[in-house]
Amino acid sequence: MDHGIPCITYDTKKSYYKYLAIREDSYIGLLDEKEQKFLEYFGLHVANGKRYEELFVLETLLEFGEQSEVELITESTNCPYIKPLNEEKLISVYINLNFHFFREKKNGNMASINDIHGVQIIDPEKYHREGIFTLDKEFRSFYEDDNFQKLFSDQLNYAKTHFYNRL
Repeated sequence: MDHGIPCITYDTKKSYYKYLAIREDSYIGLLDEKEQKFLEYFGLHVANGKRYEELFVLETLLEFGEQSEVELITESTNCPYIKPLNEEKLISVYINLNFHFFREKKNGNMASINDIHGVQIIDPEKYHREGIFTLDKEFRSFYEDDNFQKLFSDQLNYAKTHFYNRL
């Protein structure tokens, strides 16, 4: 169900899923706690209509599977809504898609969301070892769930629409 309103949830519940679960009983219990956290952080920090390089890489990986840096750079030249990627931008994309840049407090200290909750989209071993962008195994298992996939896709589509409307 595309509700078209994931943005309003962040002010009240910080999560599109939590917003829907309050409004529609059929959403209660559909996702486990880690899937809920993942969607919360994805919505707040990546699918916010500002991270267009991340959206491009994510869409490319979802459509074609793993991609080398060269393939992503080449493919980005055909994308109408971003400037062509380069190695520096791809490093930033990796950091953002794996929630290393975004921080919150834990035990009085600031730490990355990845360090606290272990959420990530890109497989770090494949990236560091081979320079290959591929979806993390845990993320792929989340995405195989129809409920998660629909909620994730709603947030991704919202972010793209929000960004396109700003062009």
